[in-house]
Amino acid sequence: MNQVNICGCNSGDCHYKEGNLKTEKRAEAIVLMWDGIVYESKEKAQEVMEKYIKDGFGVELIEEEKHYLLYARRVVTRTVLEGQPPLA
Repeated sequence: MNQVNICGCNSGDCHYKEGNLKTEKRAEAIVLMWDGIVYESKEKAQEVMEKYIKDGFGVELIEEEKHYLLYARRVVTRTVLEGQPPLA
């Protein structure tokens, strides 16, 4: 039976474990979201990455087995509330 830590990781593959590069990538990916596309060339991935940056996203380019993946997130800078407030 596999033990699962409070953080949700298996005990032998925890992102808190120092020096665990594989899980460090996974921990970073939790904060960022993969755009769902596997890029065959670094140039194409960088082209799309520049568009994301222009649109206000934070982006990371990850190389995995000769393919390129983009992970992005947009930081919320303002919140807009619509409608009537609930009655107290």
